[in-house]
Order: sequence, then C-alpha cells, then structure tokens
Amino acid sequence: MAAGENPKGVYGPRDQTPSTRMGNIWVARNLLAQAQTLKAQQDQWDCIAASQPQSNPRPFSSSLEPLVALLRDQVKLFVHCYKIVDFEAIIRLQDEFGITISAFHHALEAYKVPSFFASRNITISTFADMWGYKMEAFESSVRAPKILTDANVKVSLKSDHPVIFAKWLSYEAVKAYHYGLSEELALRALTRVPAETIGLDNRIGTLEKGKDADVVIWNAHPLTLGAAPLKVFIEGVAVYDTPIPIDPPSVLPLVRNTSLSDDVGVVQVPSYAIRGASLVWVMTSADPVVNANIVVDNGIISCVGTEATCPIPNGLPNVYDVSGLDLTVTPGLISADGSVGLWNVDAEEADHDGFQMTESIPMVRAADGLRLDNRHISAAWAGGVTSIITPPMSSSLIGGTSVAFYTVGDTATDAIIRPVTALHINIGNIVKNAGGQSSTISGQIADLRAAFKGSIQSASVEVRCLVVLRCIHDLGFRTPFTWL
Repeated sequence: MAAGENPKGVYGPRDQTPSTRMGNIWVARNLLAQAQTLKAQQDQWDCIAASQPQSNPRPFSSSLEPLVALLRDQVKLFVHCYKIVDFEAIIRLQDEFGITISAFHHALEAYKVPSFFASRNITISTFADMWGYKMEAFESSVRAPKILTDANVKVSLKSDHPVIFAKWLSYEAVKAYHYGLSEELALRALTRVPAETIGLDNRIGTLEKGKDADVVIWNAHPLTLGAAPLKVFIEGVAVYDTPIPIDPPSVLPLVRNTSLSDDVGVVQVPSYAIRGASLVWVMTSADPVVNANIVVDNGIISCVGTEATCPIPNGLPNVYDVSGLDLTVTPGLISADGSVGLWNVDAEEADHDGFQMTESIPMVRAADGLRLDNRHISAAWAGGVTSIITPPMSSSLIGGTSVAFYTVGDTATDAIIRPVTALHINIGNIVKNAGGQSSTISGQIADLRAAFKGSIQSASVEVRCLVVLRCIHDLGFRTPFTWL
C-alpha cells in the first residue's frame, strides 16, 4: 500500500482519484469499509453453514479478498510513505478497522515521531542516508536509524532495488553504523528484524538450531567497507563459493573516532594551520606524511610537512591541534560528471534546470544554470567534496560544456573555478530518441565525426579538454580523451 506523493503522481495526471492525499485515504477507507462488509457476510455464511448446508456460494470478491485477509490478520501490511501526515492517516485507518501495520517503508520522517511506531510495534524499513530526490525525502536524517532504535523502534534497512542495487544492501548497514547505530543493531537490521517483520523468523534471520541453514562467510567484518562474502549457503546448499581468494580489505579497525568536536574545522578566515595530523596524503607521492602540519596563508597552502620542515608561525590565528587524535588529512574531494548544482529537488520539474533533448547552437553551458542555493551542494561539502564538475543535463549527442565550481559561495559567480571545463558527448541509447542519423550508434558516430571536422576547421568549440564515451582518432584531434 502507498500513501503520499506516489499515488498522487500516478493517478493525478490521469484525472483519476486519488489525486490528493485526502483522496488517497478516502479510497483506502472506502475499500476497507467494503471489505469489512464482505467479511461480515462471509462470517454470517460460515456460521450458518456450520449447522446446515448452504445452496448459495460463500460471498467472495477477488478485488476485496486481499483486504478481507488483512482484516482477518492473515496477511502483512507494508505501507510506502515518507511524511508524518501520511503515517498519521494510515494509523487512523489501523485504529478504525483494527488492522495491523507491519512496517512503514522508506519512512524518512519517522525519526521525528518514534513514539508512533514503538507503541504499535511497527517496523521502520528505511535507508541509511538516501535523501533529497523529491520533496517528501527532504527532511530525512542520517541519524534516523539510531534515533529510532534508541526509542525501541524496530529498524530494518532496505535497498529499494534497483534504486540501490540489492547486492549493496550490506553497505546500508555500514553507513548506518558510521552514523551511530550499534554494531549489533546494524547487523540485526539486515537479518533478524526483516525476518520478524515478514513473519518468517521461525525459519530465517538468526543462526539457531532447527532454522534454515542460510549462512554467509565473510572475508572481514561485514560492517567493514570492502568486506565481501567468500561462501554463501541457502538451506545448507553452497550457492556461492568463490574459487578466487578475496583478500580482506586493508582498512582501519572497526571503530568510530568521535574525539574531534563538530566545531573544529569550520574555518572562517583564510589563514590557519593544522598541527599533528597522524597521516597527510599529499597525493604527490605514494606514501603519506606522518605526524604532519599544514599551514595555509590567505587561502593558499604555504607548507606541508613535519614540525621540522613545516613549523607553524607564532601568532597565527586558528591553529587546529589534532595531535594524538589519529586523524587523516587529504586534499578536498572532486566530484565529476554529476548534475549537482542544476537541481535541488530532482522530482520537481520546476525546481531544476531542465533536460536538453536536442542539439543547441551555440552550445549549452552548464555554468548558465548553476545555482548555489542547493542542499545537495551543502551535503557534498559536509562529505568532504570541495569541488564539482557538472555537465548540462542532456540526451543530445553533443550535450554541452560542463562547469567546475567550489561547493561554497554566496553566488555561482563566487564559486565557479572554470566556466567552460569540458565538452560532454553522449553515445548510445540515450541519444537514439533524438531521431535522424542519431537514432543509431553508427549514425551518432557519423554525426560526431562531422561535428569534430567542423570544430577543427572553424575552431568554434571553446573547451579546455574533451570528455567522450567513444573517440575518433582518424581526424587528427589531439585533445586528451577521458573515458567515463
């Protein structure tokens, strides 16, 4: 069952009910009332039939039978929704009709009202950190699994395949653990809790005598990034047995470092220093600098090295002493070839730059659609991403030129590093709907060859480098290629 934006989005464009949240609940209430009436008729028939044969058939409706089974507590109810208003509406239906809600799925606002679910034994089946793809998903928290379990709410973690491929499900537990969920509860969210929620805990979900022999042998602790199964048994049968040894990942121990307070590292002035970082990966050599300092003067790094080679000047404001905290420093992360900065809410057409479907001359520049009032940019910054390369959103053969920008700034002009960074070209199915020669791969290459010849002759394409999926070498085009 679904509530909220999904039913509105399906039926609203068809001019059908439900096209509102109120309509959604009205339809559900009306169907449950019909099912309640049918259940009463069946109960009456069963009562009479127990003492005397009946010539008329037992009342039945194929469309209502699943809801009758729900009223009889013979099936589980899982509800897809995100917001508090939808939780409340569905729980009202539960109280009105005496049904049982087994789980709310997605449920990104559940952490705000955990008492709703703890008192009713409702499982929250959610994500570790997926958010922001539509308005319903904007008020989530990466701390939600911990907040909910601290309030005695059962939490299971999900993939919503193919949104997140099911084979990466264990990473949801890894991330939830990183954000505060305990080791035991993170593993339970993938095993025991979903088994209990679907009513199969008598067979699966734990390793106990008499249960199905579903067993996974890992090459490292499953909450370690990079851990992989070596052997997988289902009902005692080895369904996966890799003949290739998988070395355990070389990672730090399974502990969280919480010794650095949140206010450290938010620098308000362009001159500062970091003292005593355990490891500094300068990325100009294969090995990090150990027990290193970094000195920054007016936004530019003046030195990186040990206390002997990079002393911190006396009187320098904002010296962040991280000695003994076992912390690592890296260059700012660079995100390439995404669409961050061109939209804030992907599912809201009015809230993003749009999707270029046809060729545009002069060429589209992503810099012209860049906006900094964007929570995804803030999230990237909080995750260590300091610069982003964003191309236009396009399905045309020649998509346009990307923009490189910093993830902080009052305006796009403040943030842009290079307004024209790379030419982005699409090859494949995404272009086939454009028509003409581009409806085939060979036609796309022909169009691309002609475009390259024209660009070389007229020098009309202003780019610093060329980013393509397939390159043409026979044109004398010497710009470096990057395969994505």
